[in-house]
Amino acid sequence: LCGPARAGGRVASRLGAGRSGPLRPRFARGAGGGAAPPPAPPPATQVLLLCWLWLAMMALLLLFWTLQATGSQGRLLFPALAPFTLLLVWGLHSGLQRLAAPLQRLAWLSLPTLLTAMSLYALLWLLPTAYYPPPPVAAVDAEATPLDLRYGQNQSLRLLGVRLATSRLRAGTPLPVTLYLRTDQPLENNYQLFMQLLDENNQEIANLTTHPGWGRRPTRQWKAGAIYADSYELTIDRPVAAGSPLAARLYVGFIDPQTEAAKIYLPLPAYTAGGEELTPLIGTVVIEPARSSALAGRAVGSEFGAVIRLASQTTTLITATATLSVTLDWEAIGTPATDYTAFVHVLDANGQRVAGNDRAPAGERFPTRYWRAGDRIQSQFAVVLGETAPPTARPYSVWVGLYESASAGSVRLPVTAPAGLPAGDGQVQITTVEPSPAWR
Repeated sequence: LCGPARAGGRVASRLGAGRSGPLRPRFARGAGGGAAPPPAPPPATQVLLLCWLWLAMMALLLLFWTLQATGSQGRLLFPALAPFTLLLVWGLHSGLQRLAAPLQRLAWLSLPTLLTAMSLYALLWLLPTAYYPPPPVAAVDAEATPLDLRYGQNQSLRLLGVRLATSRLRAGTPLPVTLYLRTDQPLENNYQLFMQLLDENNQEIANLTTHPGWGRRPTRQWKAGAIYADSYELTIDRPVAAGSPLAARLYVGFIDPQTEAAKIYLPLPAYTAGGEELTPLIGTVVIEPARSSALAGRAVGSEFGAVIRLASQTTTLITATATLSVTLDWEAIGTPATDYTAFVHVLDANGQRVAGNDRAPAGERFPTRYWRAGDRIQSQFAVVLGETAPPTARPYSVWVGLYESASAGSVRLPVTAPAGLPAGDGQVQITTVEPSPAWR
């Protein structure tokens, strides 16, 4: 059928003799007289397809495991060694077929040498580097924060320092942590170490539980007096609300082996160098939200101490409960020197305070000592006004300001730019409120 064109007519006429309509292919008849099916792919092709399918399934299972666990392990690839080996040999054979015969022989002779070198590299360098614990360090790193926490009733486990990232993080990014640990005497148990990153409500936003050195340095093998530097990465897996950044606290502890056997997993008690029990919150990391809160209120622009600006405010009077709901949007224009408390005070026409609410602008979530220029913080205040004032005391005026938290209100930040609002005594007036007879 594929011969020269001049023979095509005779071939076509013989094939079409005694038939009408288009030509149809003929198949060899099977033993039962019916047409035989088309030939199956060669066995080699079937094997290759099966190997690729096997590898694809292993890749999906490995991805699933990695997403569920804190890390992956090379042994999970062992079931894929057989198909990988077959595909590797097939690929080498197919690729070398394109070379000249002398080059093919050279390549096949070089292959055992390459494989031997790779095996020696894995045995003598890769495996020792990956699994042998690093030696103790001479001292705590100068960039680490010095500590002296002791764990357990005999206080033999000691945390001497911690090194945390100084830059701000976002959800989904890893937090590098290095702990400097020591024991004063040989330990009889292998203690599990755990780290938790907590929000202002003590809820976990990151968690890691492991044996020291990722299992390479069990505590029973620690030498008394030696300092061990253990490095880890905590992954922040929960989003941060848009109201403000979060000053997350790092909790580090060891699991009590007795509770571990009972599967209740309680921590060993932690103590100061003086023997006082405490909660081992050893550091703070600022985590920024995915997006900043929008300024949707009435623009203000007043500045306090040239470090904090009241960008906008929204005031809503809830008549049924005689409550004033105030939303304040703050913006850092500098670096505050200490922790400040914000206040919303309601004064009558005679300047007497009738109600108020004092709290940190972001509560325990983000104290002002962690603020830096560009941060936006949204505060919510609820001020219960109580009974109405006599007509001579109306209307009420609403004042906002900041003071040093340690001063209990006596040291206020000065108003350095009132932005056209009435101001004085470290406060600005943001609005007025008319008391309602319905509050009686």
